[in-house]
Amino acid sequence: MRKLCLLAICLTFGSVLVSSAFETIPTFKTEVPPVIDGDLTDKTWANCDPCTSFITFKPTVGKPTEEITLAYTAYDAENLYFAFHCYDQNPELIKASLAKRDGVFDEDFVGVVIDAQNDEQFVPYFCSNPIGVQWDAMLDPTSDGDDSHDFIYESAGKLVGEGYAVELRIPLKSLRYRAGEQVEMGIGFARKIVHNSHYYLSPGYYPEQGPFGAQLAKARFTGLAKRLTLEILPSAIYTRHKSYNGSNYETDIDKAEFGVTAKYGLGSSMTLDATYNPDFSQIEADAGRVDVNLRFPQFYSEKRPFFMEGMEQFGLAGLTRLSAIGAIVSTRTIVQPRFGVKVTGKVGTQGNLTSLIATDQSMAGIEDAQFGIVRYKQYFVDDNYAGGILTTRELGEGYNRVAGVDGSYRLSGTTVLTGNYVQSSFKSDSGFTSTAHNIDASIAYRDQLNTIVFGVSDMSEDFHLEGGFVPRDGITALGLNLFRSIPMSGNFVSHLTPGLWTFYQRDKYYETDEGLAQLSVSIGLPNTSYLDLQEGIYSETFQGKVYDLNFHRVELGIRPVNNTYVFVGYQGGGKIYYDPFTPYQGDIRSLDYSLTLQPTNQLTNEFSGTWNRFYRRSGHSEVYDYQIIRLKSSYQMNRYIEFRGIVEMRDYYEYDFNRHYNSVVTDLLASFSYFPGSVIYIGYGSLTDNPETDLAHLKEVDQSLFFKTSYNWRM
Repeated sequence: MRKLCLLAICLTFGSVLVSSAFETIPTFKTEVPPVIDGDLTDKTWANCDPCTSFITFKPTVGKPTEEITLAYTAYDAENLYFAFHCYDQNPELIKASLAKRDGVFDEDFVGVVIDAQNDEQFVPYFCSNPIGVQWDAMLDPTSDGDDSHDFIYESAGKLVGEGYAVELRIPLKSLRYRAGEQVEMGIGFARKIVHNSHYYLSPGYYPEQGPFGAQLAKARFTGLAKRLTLEILPSAIYTRHKSYNGSNYETDIDKAEFGVTAKYGLGSSMTLDATYNPDFSQIEADAGRVDVNLRFPQFYSEKRPFFMEGMEQFGLAGLTRLSAIGAIVSTRTIVQPRFGVKVTGKVGTQGNLTSLIATDQSMAGIEDAQFGIVRYKQYFVDDNYAGGILTTRELGEGYNRVAGVDGSYRLSGTTVLTGNYVQSSFKSDSGFTSTAHNIDASIAYRDQLNTIVFGVSDMSEDFHLEGGFVPRDGITALGLNLFRSIPMSGNFVSHLTPGLWTFYQRDKYYETDEGLAQLSVSIGLPNTSYLDLQEGIYSETFQGKVYDLNFHRVELGIRPVNNTYVFVGYQGGGKIYYDPFTPYQGDIRSLDYSLTLQPTNQLTNEFSGTWNRFYRRSGHSEVYDYQIIRLKSSYQMNRYIEFRGIVEMRDYYEYDFNRHYNSVVTDLLASFSYFPGSVIYIGYGSLTDNPETDLAHLKEVDQSLFFKTSYNWRM
């Protein structure tokens, strides 16, 4: 105990004096690779110098850590190895469960960021909870992450008396780097502690000092293998679907399909992906959302593996919360590809190319739609770049072709100027044509405590982006978003973050003015809990009339104990009834809630739901009630085998017509996931509906059986 206390004093004092003890990460080339089992007694780690200079990133930046973390780096010709020894003064509060992959973000974890191409742009993030369960992400230059990416690596962890230990093995095949006699990469370490709501980094990240990648420490490796990646992923799927026709069940789908996806390294930093008849099925359906009284379709993020590599490069500079473009590329518009080809990677020392062609066979009775995307970015110092993008969707006599340029320039460590110009050409099957533009520009200031973003946006009428996502065209807008994080010294409130989001907007179709002024405050509470309060004054144009959408919202997320999490969100305010012929002013009350219970490390139960009630403002009469209730239960037998069941009920009542609709979806799945791409799934799903508008007459109208197996042959 005395030794541990002395070590804590030395490391804490050292981290105060030097924010990054190692500008260069100490690495050790090992002849005997460590066994990845969470036991740090291997000789490899005894020969390594640990990195100890962890400092806080959240809720405050640059403060000494309360807990000791030791991080080690080793390598051989084929792999990078990392180990963490994480001390904790309250080891009984460490949160670690045997969950499925990517299901442990809200637990204690450690991670390593590797800028393998050393270009200070997008970087992969490899993480593990204290017992070796993985989650991973791709981080952008501001350290924000997208966890839909899946990388292949090995991890193991163990709880020990004073904390926990974790080991990682990351194959060089999982990285894109420029080979040479000596390879330099950017490296950063991270640790999250749930019970004190702290997030630690080494080296520290200071937003006012430039992009996240530029502040990583450097690690140098020699003698890395120059082997190129070759992956072949065959898959087999069997689907059987029955529908109820009113008197009996008829089998309308009964088929087996085979497909193959291949990845080949054109170089150590560029890959070619090709796929034929790929399996793009969703193993777990998107959680239910309210799908009535919507002005535009809902946006769903991409989850399908073929599209993920290089996806981060499709982001368009200049887009803010204000922008009319939601996403310049949305690959979920490619619903059922027959085949696809992608090329992604570095061009020269500072260029990046991402290109994709695919044929979509989802249009029943019509010829296949042809998609094409080419994205090029030329990087300069820090995260500065200039880029261009071309997209096309061709179907029959119709087409949508989009071309644009964008760029980002860092004026100083704190200030970034971004913008884009996009031109769209559209022709429908009926012969209607349009040519339209979109322009966005923004200037953003970020330091340790403050964020200020000012943006302007202009989109023409009849702007089409069929391979992307545009909620609403024909608008001109300018807006301001700012917030400040205020660290608190008390034990109950960790930080306060007041904010303002405001914009003015002009609807070009009807020449009407709209606007929003929203005040908010976020309150950080113990054990990663929080309370958010929002109040907004908002107006929106629909069919030539301006409506009041003023609102207030309260959110509470609380973890009373380690195995329980509760979320409640309530919103009330104005709402439009989006009838294209007879719209009117209304009001809505909505409630979102969830309760997550983990009675054991292996069992997780999630109960969640949403409730919406819409009223006419005139007379305050009820228009509809919509409720969705979802129960999900998962049992993780071990790191590879999971059993999961979902029951989701929808209940919708229209008061004007006295119509009542109910449905229940059941989804059962048994899965074996060895590593990304190597899986076995067996699933059963059913839909129960009430054709007689009475809960007592619910009937099962759909049944489906699903089997999938695939294996990632990595050579």
